[in-house]
Amino acid sequence: MLNDAQRIRDPETVPLTVRMTPTLAPYLTGYFSELFNSLLPRMRVALAEDLPENMLRMVDDHLLDMALVAKINSSAALDFTSIWSEPLFLALRKGQPLCTLSSTTPEDAPPYDLIRLPHGLGCELEGRLPEQDGSTRISKGFDLTALRFETICRHICHSDDCTIARALVAEKREPKLGCFGC
Repeated sequence: MLNDAQRIRDPETVPLTVRMTPTLAPYLTGYFSELFNSLLPRMRVALAEDLPENMLRMVDDHLLDMALVAKINSSAALDFTSIWSEPLFLALRKGQPLCTLSSTTPEDAPPYDLIRLPHGLGCELEGRLPEQDGSTRISKGFDLTALRFETICRHICHSDDCTIARALVAEKREPKLGCFGC
């Protein structure tokens, strides 16, 4: 009740808690920091990185004001509002053999060279990517499992591996990119 009264009288006195997926946070925290500082300079905004399933549960439990995730609606109690859509890209190092293709599809991604984030991107296109199992990458001399896209991207710059990248991320990266579209 007190929070509701404060919010009505002076919305900037109530802190706003926002979380983003690890694939968005490195690219959007600066933007949101500037946005909130200019629009609501007295408001305390807490931005954090988290996994989509944790954030959706926190919103459902009223522990979080807003979550920026790809639309994976596992709760009938939550509403999703689209704030943008973007293509996905196949991220490759310059000179990787797939770079010779004029365009790519999800099915073109080689399962033994594709590194995926364990939490995914939340796009329907991911269902069209080659299936991976424990033995898919076993023939690789060096195999990488990572939680952060930055780790995967740095690895890709020095290997024939590839990964899926959002357009937002692709704008800021060195590897040559082939568009999948989403």
